[in-house]
Amino acid sequence: MELRYGGQGVLIPAVGPTGVIYVGSSDQRLYAINPNGSLRWSYLTGDVVHSSPAVAADGTVYVTSNDLKLYALDPGGSLKWTYATQVSSRLTSPVLGGDGAIYVGSTDHSLYAINPDGSEKWAYATTDRIEVCPALRADVAILCRPTKTALFMPSILTAA
Repeated sequence: MELRYGGQGVLIPAVGPTGVIYVGSSDQRLYAINPNGSLRWSYLTGDVVHSSPAVAADGTVYVTSNDLKLYALDPGGSLKWTYATQVSSRLTSPVLGGDGAIYVGSTDHSLYAINPDGSEKWAYATTDRIEVCPALRADVAILCRPTKTALFMPSILTAA
């Protein structure tokens, strides 16, 4: 079975707790596709969605768009909130942490932790642009790969 939703350039999908598949597209939309392949809903962002979504246990879907925002959508596809950095910069795909925070890297040389309510938990300045999404380890250490060098940061959650 082949499904075609939206424009070209569909990226890596995420699967939610109920089996719904979430995927962004170059037509500026995030699509929610039922397990049987039918369209559940779509949400129009302000630009191309080149990130992979992250889905929380409560069904909240997080995705970034080339409009420089992080979006939080409820399981029904309604907007909960958006987050944009102080400096206009592109954000990486979001990653969910065990602490409930949403982590995104940014081309403004920072790693951000965003609370589930959309407020900024903390920002960590790096020496280079972050263009690849962060990865989380079981001990809550955060790994990022800036454009030029590898960066390892020990747990900074307790320092914030």
